[in-house]
Amino acid sequence: MGFSSGPAPLHGRCFIMAWCSALFAAGDPHVGAIKHIHMRDKDHDSYSEYLSTLSLEELLDIHSHISQEKHPDRYELVKSFIEIKNKEIDGVIQEKFDEEILSFDKYKTFWKRFSAGFIDAIIFIPLAVLNHIIWGHASELQPFFLVIWYIIESLSFSVYSILMHGKYGQTIGKVLMDVKVIDVSEKPLTFSQAILRDIIPLILNIIILVINLPKIFGGANILDPDQNTYDAAIFLMTFVSLLWFLAEVLTMLTNKKRRALHDYIAGSVVIKCPNQCIQADAAKPRR
Repeated sequence: MGFSSGPAPLHGRCFIMAWCSALFAAGDPHVGAIKHIHMRDKDHDSYSEYLSTLSLEELLDIHSHISQEKHPDRYELVKSFIEIKNKEIDGVIQEKFDEEILSFDKYKTFWKRFSAGFIDAIIFIPLAVLNHIIWGHASELQPFFLVIWYIIESLSFSVYSILMHGKYGQTIGKVLMDVKVIDVSEKPLTFSQAILRDIIPLILNIIILVINLPKIFGGANILDPDQNTYDAAIFLMTFVSLLWFLAEVLTMLTNKKRRALHDYIAGSVVIKCPNQCIQADAAKPRR
């Protein structure tokens, strides 16, 4: 069988054309250079406009195929567009980096929260003074009154914290220190989250209440060291409370958003105010 020396069969030409089309559609690395061959004889403005539409990879591909000796002007023009594209990319990267730095800056609240806690403790000094006065006259008061007072005094700070965080996202100390507690999605904090934030101290206080209430009913003065013996249960609760506090501080210092354990339990986070708080308040209303 002989071989035809004439034109390739129609189906053969169609196959070649289809292959070339697929090659261009697939984004061959030399496509930019091939297109450049058709564009390099255009005027300067048209060529510049064409180059401005290309990606950095396409510009580098053209730059590698253009002859500096034959086309020095076009070579330098492509080079200038590569430099511009590099600056644009560097600018985007720097902008994203700056945004990330700023986004995490609003979570740097450790010392503000520490100061807020100190302020809240000062607010409760009058209650502590009143507590000592009452127990100083415990022998003159009925056990029932002492029980009611002990429950109020023991749970007062937890109730204060839950109500203030649930309603405003802030205690008085946090208001003065310009920090606020919000949902981790940056929506307003709910009352259920406020309860969860204080659930561990609340449970520990209730356990200590249950241990001490029978003593008070029996006429014991819990602030009198001669009458109140610290049994193993009280010692254990005190030790657990200390461990919880240390775990809170350690957790807060080891994550970028400065979330303590109670924040993880409640799904909350503390942010700086006022700008970030305004954004949080503008979020969807709570249901």
